[in-house]
Amino acid sequence: MRTQIHTSPSTRLFNPCAIDAAATLARHAERRLVAARRIGDAPDVLAAIEAAFGRVVTQREAWLGEDAYTATLSAFKRDFGMSVLDSWDTLCHWPLSRATQVLHYLNGRYAEALGRTPDAC
Repeated sequence: MRTQIHTSPSTRLFNPCAIDAAATLARHAERRLVAARRIGDAPDVLAAIEAAFGRVVTQREAWLGEDAYTATLSAFKRDFGMSVLDSWDTLCHWPLSRATQVLHYLNGRYAEALGRTPDAC
């Protein structure tokens, strides 16, 4: 009996899909390295936002009492288009470029709170 040796064609055929996939993966890796920074990536910015939020809450406690935090957070979520179910940590995932908008908003709410008195409610 004779043994027959089977030879198969080369497995290193040109596959354009594999090259495109490799190029796509490389592009995504570059984008991840150059990804936009987030508010949570900058602890000093996050601390400034939290301090501004705390100032607003403290100022509003004069006429809202214990509900000041809840009311301030609800207004913040509404004004920034967040879901009621979103937590405060959602802010950490926003782009760092949006931090100035958030601080400007909170400083405006603080200025409004300074102008109110408990008798005005």
